[in-house]
Amino acid sequence: MIAASLGFLTATAGLAIEPRLAKVAAPLVCREHFEISSDSFSTASHESGVNRHFYCSDAEGSKRSITLRIALACFCLFSIGYGILLAILSPWILPRLKSL
Repeated sequence: MIAASLGFLTATAGLAIEPRLAKVAAPLVCREHFEISSDSFSTASHESGVNRHFYCSDAEGSKRSITLRIALACFCLFSIGYGILLAILSPWILPRLKSL
């Protein structure tokens, strides 16, 4: 459960903050050229933000959005990675948690 929560955090907030994290999952989703697009914007109330989009383009130059697929692939990969890491570290973490 903890690994899935960390995977979800990385696949959502992590991709928003550091979109290059998507390159880990790109080969699973896009066999052609993978592109990251970041569009900055500001509103009338002087707030600003960034839209992130992930695209897969073929040799002819046509692009298709793979933003949701990338997020889902990142969620799966990072959840598995966090699960492995927690399984390795659990012999050291669990005794310390029990003593609290």
